Amino acid sequence: MRGRGALVTGATRGEHCRRAVTVCAQRFGGRLDVLLNNVAFGERSGLFEVGTDDWDRLMGVSLKSAWLMTRHAEPMMREGSAIVNIPSVGARRPGPGMVYSVAKAGLDHLTKGAASTLGPRGIRVNCLPIGAIWSSTAARNIPAGGPRGPPPRHRPRHGGNALRPCVRGPAPGQ
Repeated sequence: MRGRGALVTGATRGEHCRRAVTVCAQRFGGRLDVLLNNVAFGERSGLFEVGTDDWDRLMGVSLKSAWLMTRHAEPMMREGSAIVNIPSVGARRPGPGMVYSVAKAGLDHLTKGAASTLGPRGIRVNCLPIGAIWSSTAARNIPAGGPRGPPPRHRPRHGGNALRPCVRGPAPGQ
């Protein structure tokens, strides 16, 4: 299908990212219309309890990957293209000293920098901070004796303000 499709890749190495972007661009006529950076890895280690290898892995997966993909994709994007980064509400309301929140705050700021850099070319850059999602990972991180299901405020609802852009570049032609 021309103009539609996705490619999923391991995104912590520059060469993998360059290759992924090149394959997509070749598949879709030499250009990219949308880049979605939706990668994360988290653990509940405290800010100063986490080891340096785990710190590097958390930052690599949750922040560096978006920088690498954006860096390699932007030359193949034209006016009207869009980059969407998925940070976390943890970037603005972090848990107690969680490295994950630090990485997601970095993604928030990467989005703002990319928007100011690419906006004049008509490339929109947005972040859509997703709230808490009840999952097996969330359940594993609940302390013993804690709730066994999603708290009422985290249950899915319809018609809410689930997706709010936190930053964007100017619309094409502005």
